[in-house]
Amino acid sequence: MFAFCTPAGLTFGQDGGGCFGQFLDQGIQAYYAQEFEKAIKSFNAAEICPDKPNNGDALVLEWKGKARSGFENYIDSLNVEFLSLRSEMNALRDTISNLLYEREALANDKLLLTQKLRAATVVFVENVEIEGLSIQENGNWATTRSSDKTDLIRVRFTLRANPNMEPGKEAFMVRIINPIGETLYDEEQGSGIFFNEKYQDLSFYTKMTEAATYQHGTSLTAEWRVAKPMMPGRYYAEIYNKGYLCGIGELWFR
Repeated sequence: MFAFCTPAGLTFGQDGGGCFGQFLDQGIQAYYAQEFEKAIKSFNAAEICPDKPNNGDALVLEWKGKARSGFENYIDSLNVEFLSLRSEMNALRDTISNLLYEREALANDKLLLTQKLRAATVVFVENVEIEGLSIQENGNWATTRSSDKTDLIRVRFTLRANPNMEPGKEAFMVRIINPIGETLYDEEQGSGIFFNEKYQDLSFYTKMTEAATYQHGTSLTAEWRVAKPMMPGRYYAEIYNKGYLCGIGELWFR
Protein backbone atom coordinates (compact mmCIF):
# COMPACT_ATOMS: atom_id res chain seq x y z
CA MET A 1 0.00 0.00 0.00
CA PHE A 2 1.06 3.59 -0.59
CA ALA A 3 2.48 5.68 2.29
CA PHE A 4 3.31 9.38 2.29
CA CYS A 5 5.58 11.50 4.51
CA THR A 6 4.39 15.05 5.25
CA PRO A 7 6.77 18.08 5.50
CA ALA A 8 6.49 17.78 9.26
CA GLY A 9 8.09 14.34 9.09
CA LEU A 10 4.91 12.45 9.96
CA THR A 11 3.94 9.40 7.91
CA PHE A 12 0.45 8.59 6.76
CA GLY A 13 -0.15 4.94 5.92
CA GLN A 14 -3.14 3.05 4.67
CA ASP A 15 -5.11 3.96 7.79
CA GLY A 16 -4.74 7.63 7.00
CA GLY A 17 -3.57 8.30 10.58
CA GLY A 18 -1.05 10.83 11.86
CA CYS A 19 -1.10 14.35 13.20
CA PHE A 20 0.65 17.63 12.69
CA GLY A 21 2.78 19.48 15.28
CA GLN A 22 1.26 20.73 18.49
CA PHE A 23 1.74 24.28 17.27
CA LEU A 24 -1.23 23.91 14.84
CA ASP A 25 -4.79 24.61 15.69
CA GLN A 26 -6.79 21.44 16.28
CA GLY A 27 -9.32 22.43 13.63
CA ILE A 28 -6.62 22.69 10.96
CA GLN A 29 -5.07 19.42 12.12
CA ALA A 30 -8.40 17.67 11.72
CA TYR A 31 -9.00 19.19 8.29
CA TYR A 32 -5.65 18.14 6.85
CA ALA A 33 -5.82 14.74 8.48
CA GLN A 34 -9.13 14.15 6.71
CA GLU A 35 -7.77 15.40 3.38
CA PHE A 36 -4.70 13.17 3.56
CA GLU A 37 -6.84 10.25 4.68
CA LYS A 38 -9.16 10.66 1.70
CA ALA A 39 -6.21 10.94 -0.67
CA ILE A 40 -4.42 7.87 0.68
CA LYS A 41 -7.58 5.75 0.76
CA SER A 42 -8.42 6.78 -2.80
CA PHE A 43 -4.94 5.94 -4.02
CA ASN A 44 -4.83 2.60 -2.23
CA ALA A 45 -8.21 1.75 -3.72
CA ALA A 46 -6.91 2.68 -7.14
CA GLU A 47 -3.75 0.64 -6.55
CA ILE A 48 -5.85 -2.46 -5.87
CA CYS A 49 -7.96 -1.67 -8.95
CA PRO A 50 -10.81 -4.05 -8.17
CA ASP A 51 -12.96 -2.64 -10.98
CA LYS A 52 -10.20 -2.08 -13.52
CA PRO A 53 -10.26 -4.70 -16.29
CA ASN A 54 -6.97 -6.56 -16.54
CA ASN A 55 -5.98 -6.01 -20.19
CA GLY A 56 -2.40 -6.88 -19.59
CA ASP A 57 0.37 -5.84 -17.28
CA ALA A 58 1.33 -2.89 -19.46
CA LEU A 59 -2.13 -1.34 -19.29
CA VAL A 60 -2.37 -1.90 -15.55
CA LEU A 61 1.04 -0.36 -14.94
CA GLU A 62 0.18 2.59 -17.18
CA TRP A 63 -3.09 3.21 -15.35
CA LYS A 64 -1.44 2.86 -11.92
CA GLY A 65 1.30 5.26 -12.99
CA LYS A 66 -1.22 7.90 -14.02
CA ALA A 67 -3.19 7.40 -10.81
CA ARG A 68 -0.05 7.62 -8.68
CA SER A 69 1.05 10.81 -10.43
CA GLY A 70 -2.36 12.42 -9.99
CA PHE A 71 -2.62 11.61 -6.33
CA GLU A 72 0.96 12.68 -5.65
CA ASN A 73 0.22 16.02 -7.29
CA TYR A 74 -2.90 16.35 -5.14
CA ILE A 75 -0.95 15.58 -1.98
CA ASP A 76 1.78 18.04 -3.02
CA SER A 77 -0.86 20.75 -3.35
CA LEU A 78 -2.09 19.94 0.15
CA ASN A 79 1.47 20.19 1.42
CA VAL A 80 1.88 23.63 -0.14
CA GLU A 81 -1.38 24.83 1.39
CA PHE A 82 -0.39 23.31 4.73
CA LEU A 83 2.96 25.12 4.78
CA SER A 84 1.32 28.39 3.76
CA LEU A 85 -1.25 28.18 6.55
CA ARG A 86 1.41 27.22 9.07
CA SER A 87 3.40 30.31 8.09
CA GLU A 88 0.31 32.51 8.41
CA MET A 89 -0.49 31.04 11.81
CA ASN A 90 3.04 31.69 13.06
CA ALA A 91 2.84 35.28 11.84
CA LEU A 92 -0.56 35.70 13.50
CA ARG A 93 0.75 34.32 16.79
CA ASP A 94 3.71 36.71 16.64
CA THR A 95 1.25 39.57 16.14
CA ILE A 96 -0.88 38.43 19.08
CA SER A 97 2.24 38.09 21.25
CA ASN A 98 3.31 41.63 20.37
CA LEU A 99 -0.17 42.99 21.10
CA LEU A 100 -0.22 41.26 24.50
CA TYR A 101 3.20 42.70 25.29
CA GLU A 102 2.05 46.19 24.30
CA ARG A 103 -1.12 45.82 26.40
CA GLU A 104 0.95 44.80 29.43
CA ALA A 105 3.29 47.74 28.88
CA LEU A 106 0.33 50.13 28.69
CA ALA A 107 -1.11 48.67 31.90
CA ASN A 108 2.23 49.18 33.66
CA ASP A 109 2.44 52.76 32.37
CA LYS A 110 -1.09 53.44 33.62
CA LEU A 111 -0.24 52.03 37.06
CA LEU A 112 2.93 54.11 37.26
CA LEU A 113 1.04 57.25 36.24
CA THR A 114 -1.65 56.55 38.85
CA GLN A 115 1.01 56.14 41.53
CA LYS A 116 2.68 59.40 40.49
CA LEU A 117 -0.63 61.27 40.58
CA ARG A 118 -1.43 59.79 43.99
CA ALA A 119 2.00 60.74 45.33
CA ALA A 120 1.55 64.27 44.01
CA THR A 121 -1.55 64.72 46.18
CA VAL A 122 0.03 63.56 49.45
CA VAL A 123 -0.55 66.07 52.25
CA PHE A 124 2.62 66.48 54.29
CA VAL A 125 2.50 67.52 57.92
CA GLU A 126 4.74 69.50 60.27
CA ASN A 127 5.15 70.23 63.96
CA VAL A 128 4.60 66.60 64.93
CA GLU A 129 4.47 66.45 68.72
CA ILE A 130 4.17 63.49 71.07
CA GLU A 131 3.31 63.89 74.73
CA GLY A 132 2.57 61.55 77.57
CA LEU A 133 -0.32 62.41 79.88
CA SER A 134 -1.07 61.20 83.38
CA ILE A 135 -4.45 61.56 85.04
CA GLN A 136 -4.33 63.26 88.43
CA GLU A 137 -6.37 62.58 91.53
CA ASN A 138 -8.53 65.59 90.75
CA GLY A 139 -9.34 64.16 87.32
CA ASN A 140 -7.19 66.59 85.36
CA TRP A 141 -4.50 65.60 82.88
CA ALA A 142 -0.83 66.48 83.36
CA THR A 143 2.08 65.93 80.99
CA THR A 144 4.67 63.36 82.01
CA ARG A 145 7.84 61.73 80.69
CA SER A 146 7.61 58.80 83.08
CA SER A 147 6.80 55.59 81.23
CA ASP A 148 5.21 53.91 84.24
CA LYS A 149 2.91 56.86 84.93
CA THR A 150 1.69 57.54 81.40
CA ASP A 151 -2.03 56.89 80.93
CA LEU A 152 -2.44 58.50 77.52
CA ILE A 153 -0.24 59.28 74.52
CA ARG A 154 -1.31 62.25 72.44
CA VAL A 155 0.02 63.02 68.96
CA ARG A 156 -0.52 66.40 67.33
CA PHE A 157 0.48 67.69 63.92
CA THR A 158 -0.32 70.45 61.43
CA LEU A 159 -1.20 70.07 57.74
CA ARG A 160 1.01 71.71 55.14
CA ALA A 161 -0.12 73.30 51.89
CA ASN A 162 -0.31 71.23 48.71
CA PRO A 163 -1.28 73.12 45.52
CA ASN A 164 -2.41 69.85 43.92
CA MET A 165 -5.06 69.31 46.57
CA GLU A 166 -8.66 70.42 46.52
CA PRO A 167 -10.76 70.98 49.64
CA GLY A 168 -12.15 67.74 50.99
CA LYS A 169 -11.85 65.07 53.65
CA GLU A 170 -8.37 63.69 54.27
CA ALA A 171 -7.45 60.67 56.41
CA PHE A 172 -4.15 60.25 58.25
CA MET A 173 -2.79 57.05 59.76
CA VAL A 174 -0.74 57.47 62.94
CA ARG A 175 1.77 54.81 63.92
CA ILE A 176 3.11 55.01 67.47
CA ILE A 177 6.22 52.84 67.59
CA ASN A 178 7.80 51.68 70.85
CA PRO A 179 11.57 51.41 71.55
CA ILE A 180 11.79 47.86 70.16
CA GLY A 181 10.08 48.73 66.88
CA GLU A 182 6.57 47.48 67.62
CA THR A 183 3.52 49.45 66.50
CA LEU A 184 1.10 50.03 69.36
CA TYR A 185 -2.06 48.24 68.25
CA ASP A 186 -5.52 47.69 69.73
CA GLU A 187 -8.54 47.13 67.49
CA GLU A 188 -10.88 48.31 70.26
CA GLN A 189 -9.20 51.72 70.09
CA GLY A 190 -9.46 51.89 66.30
CA SER A 191 -6.17 50.35 65.19
CA GLY A 192 -6.03 48.79 61.75
CA ILE A 193 -3.90 48.15 58.68
CA PHE A 194 -3.06 50.19 55.58
CA PHE A 195 -1.02 49.72 52.41
CA ASN A 196 2.47 51.10 52.92
CA GLU A 197 3.69 52.49 49.58
CA LYS A 198 7.34 52.44 50.67
CA TYR A 199 7.41 48.74 51.46
CA GLN A 200 4.63 47.78 49.03
CA ASP A 201 3.01 45.80 51.81
CA LEU A 202 0.45 46.08 54.59
CA SER A 203 1.43 47.86 57.81
CA PHE A 204 -0.28 48.37 61.15
CA TYR A 205 -1.41 51.80 62.28
CA THR A 206 -2.27 52.82 65.83
CA LYS A 207 -4.95 55.44 65.21
CA MET A 208 -6.62 57.14 62.28
CA THR A 209 -7.66 60.77 62.34
CA GLU A 210 -9.41 62.80 59.65
CA ALA A 211 -9.60 66.40 58.56
CA ALA A 212 -13.22 67.16 57.69
CA THR A 213 -11.99 69.63 55.07
CA TYR A 214 -8.37 69.83 53.96
CA GLN A 215 -6.86 73.23 54.60
CA HIS A 216 -3.30 74.42 55.14
CA GLY A 217 -2.58 74.96 58.82
CA THR A 218 -5.30 72.61 60.10
CA SER A 219 -4.24 70.86 63.33
CA LEU A 220 -5.17 67.24 64.03
CA THR A 221 -4.88 65.11 67.15
CA ALA A 222 -4.74 61.36 67.78
CA GLU A 223 -4.93 59.90 71.29
CA TRP A 224 -3.97 56.46 72.54
CA ARG A 225 -4.98 55.07 75.94
CA VAL A 226 -2.18 53.13 77.60
CA ALA A 227 -3.55 49.76 78.74
CA LYS A 228 -0.36 48.39 80.31
CA PRO A 229 2.87 49.90 81.66
CA MET A 230 5.08 51.32 78.93
CA MET A 231 8.75 50.49 78.53
CA PRO A 232 11.19 53.38 78.82
CA GLY A 233 13.01 54.62 75.74
CA ARG A 234 12.42 56.49 72.50
CA TYR A 235 8.94 56.44 70.94
CA TYR A 236 8.23 57.53 67.38
CA ALA A 237 5.04 58.84 65.81
CA GLU A 238 4.88 58.29 62.05
CA ILE A 239 2.12 60.03 60.09
CA TYR A 240 0.90 58.56 56.78
CA ASN A 241 -1.36 59.98 54.09
CA LYS A 242 -2.46 57.90 51.09
CA GLY A 243 0.04 55.25 52.20
CA TYR A 244 3.03 57.60 52.14
CA LEU A 245 5.06 58.74 55.15
CA CYS A 246 4.36 62.46 55.44
CA GLY A 247 5.70 63.39 58.89
CA ILE A 248 7.47 62.01 61.95
CA GLY A 249 8.05 62.96 65.58
CA GLU A 250 9.68 61.39 68.64
CA LEU A 251 9.74 61.51 72.43
CA TRP A 252 11.85 59.90 75.16
CA PHE A 253 10.14 58.32 78.13
CA ARG A 254 12.05 57.66 81.33
